Amino acid sequence: LSMRLECVEGGFEHLLAELALNHLDLVLADRPAPTDAHLKLQSHLIGKAGVDLYGTADLHRRLAPDFPHRLEGAPLLLPARSHPLRADVDAWLQQHELHPEIVGEFSDSALLKTFGRGGYGLFPAPTELRDEIAVQFGALPLGTLEGVHERWHAIVTRRKIPHPAVSAILAAAARKLSA
Repeated sequence: LSMRLECVEGGFEHLLAELALNHLDLVLADRPAPTDAHLKLQSHLIGKAGVDLYGTADLHRRLAPDFPHRLEGAPLLLPARSHPLRADVDAWLQQHELHPEIVGEFSDSALLKTFGRGGYGLFPAPTELRDEIAVQFGALPLGTLEGVHERWHAIVTRRKIPHPAVSAILAAAARKLSA
């Protein structure tokens, strides 16, 4: 099976419109597609991970002891309010009655982590990426945000004959999630 992979980045609504017009075969997103009968889209949960709060060695040294209580007033970098993870983090902070100082909000997760690497604040990221975050961003986990999860969805159009590569991706994700 020979295929050509083309990755396109864009706004959620724009990518769904391209998918609905059959200009794309698959959209990977941090949220499911809306349940609009006219679009004929299907969402498949393909990944879910717990979330830790990370910081540079200096922030870790000052704030990790007695986690999460030292987060009160601590500098925090967060995803933009439109990001699904943001609502979960906000709810977690409210549940623990914590009021950090939000020093930055980002729609781009790589930019958020880059500011975290610069020591501007703590930032949330998947628990499963601890090693990569330590190497790429020089950040250490302070603790886990219990009940907070990052999710990834594969969104496709309903077709009588699905694209074989899309079917393979969905089958592999289903196997991994059930393991």
